[in-house]
Amino acid sequence: MGDGFREKVLRSSARRSLFKASFIASDLRFYIHWATGKFF
Repeated sequence: MGDGFREKVLRSSARRSLFKASFIASDLRFYIHWATGKFF
């Protein structure tokens, strides 16, 4: 278990969190779109 392994794990987890963040962002955008459509 050298430094390369740790770096690989960090990179994959970062990619996963980035994917999750973009997914949540699109979800939020859809919800805001729906809410503003309801209220205005």
